[in-house]
Amino acid sequence: MQSAHAGQATTRGGGTEGWQSPEAMLNDGATQASDVFSLGLIFFFVLSGGEHPFGEAGVMRTRAMMRFATTDVEERKEVEDADAKVKRRVASALSASGGPASSEDAELVAEMLRLVPGRRPSAEAVLASAVLSETAAAAELVRECVVCLDAEPTFAVLPCGHRCLCAGCRGAAAQACPLCRKPTDGTVRIFEA
Repeated sequence: MQSAHAGQATTRGGGTEGWQSPEAMLNDGATQASDVFSLGLIFFFVLSGGEHPFGEAGVMRTRAMMRFATTDVEERKEVEDADAKVKRRVASALSASGGPASSEDAELVAEMLRLVPGRRPSAEAVLASAVLSETAAAAELVRECVVCLDAEPTFAVLPCGHRCLCAGCRGAAAQACPLCRKPTDGTVRIFEA
């Protein structure tokens, strides 16, 4: 299955266009904070069910991201306004998605998407966040198929990604994920490395 975002290449900086930090877009060098920003974009994409915080793919999203990237970081009011706008967008989209995202998820993602790299949480802080700790704990609980409560879950539901079904029960996700109840596009087998 190929993503609609596959194959896009960047014309500026490092990384895939639409998934770069503002500083990478402007060729200002990539740091750990740049990675945190890009990870925030990915978290948003997953938690919102496939949306991007700066809009749909294409010219409009690139323009929105470039406006954000070129905000004068020396102007405190402009930075605060840009961060506040992203925070509102994150909170609005995640609450409207109907998915499992909480207000804590939205807060973490908004912090990761701050304009100024030094104002973003560190990678260590993201990893230690209660949001990820709760998600990891929940994932640890799903060690058996949620339908038969017996076999190992070797199938994940698309697009939510919940790995919760065995081969015999994967048909149970024909309409909706048994965990989050989101409509499904099928299942995919997960192989351990």
